[in-house]
Amino acid sequence: MKRLGVSDLDQQTRDKIVHEWRTRKLNSIAAIAKDFNMSYHVINKIINEYLSPKNKLL
Repeated sequence: MKRLGVSDLDQQTRDKIVHEWRTRKLNSIAAIAKDFNMSYHVINKIINEYLSPKNKLL
């Protein structure tokens, strides 16, 4: 099965990933990647985009 990349994801999936990351225990990125059938790097990039100050409204 092909792994999905960041550009292949809709906003709802990104929101689910961020929610999982926020509600799970520390160091859970690898487990989330496995659950969503994505690479660690894709999950990490989604979380970094979420945390980026340029995505926050002033």
